[in-house]
Amino acid sequence: MTIFALAFLVTRPYGIAYSLRLAGTPDTFQVLYCRQVPSGRSTDTVCDGTFQSADRRIVDDDASLWNEVEDFRLGERVPVTRAAASDYHMAR
Repeated sequence: MTIFALAFLVTRPYGIAYSLRLAGTPDTFQVLYCRQVPSGRSTDTVCDGTFQSADRRIVDDDASLWNEVEDFRLGERVPVTRAAASDYHMAR
């Protein structure tokens, strides 16, 4: 039963298991800059920066956060979870 519950959480929209840090590699994303990207009739907010795991085994200098962003400041470190290469979720 627990395996099914975890599978459900991982596959739900927006990666709830990753946001809750139940799956993936948790640590920080350092914001380099944010920008607006056209998406159909609206715009998405994208912040680019660097992800680094606590043990420094995983470093991604091309990391991006899409639509889960707030008013981040340049250089700010925010808690995220890395689900896979180029797939990051804000920690809740």
